[in-house]
Amino acid sequence: MMFKQKSYLPLIANLIMDIIILKVKRKEEKFTQQKIYTFEYKRRFLGMFFYFLREPIFSSFTKPFVREVLSFLWIPTQLIEIGLNFLSYLTFFYFIV
Repeated sequence: MMFKQKSYLPLIANLIMDIIILKVKRKEEKFTQQKIYTFEYKRRFLGMFFYFLREPIFSSFTKPFVREVLSFLWIPTQLIEIGLNFLSYLTFFYFIV
């Protein structure tokens, strides 16, 4: 079954799986494994921010939010658009292609 680019269903399913993995794997480990686990947990947690770059959320939430915040900070419009175009480029080539 193919989902369209604007479908939230695959995104929600993937997010739920990542949250479950983070909750299940959070347990006490031996000291030697604790450093490795702590690094892995931080990496997975920071990876959750990539959900803001995925297409349905990026075009409907992240892009307008970033535009409003940066324009409120009196950043020139040209710099805002360059940054948003770069994020769009990353979104397209990292998640779609």
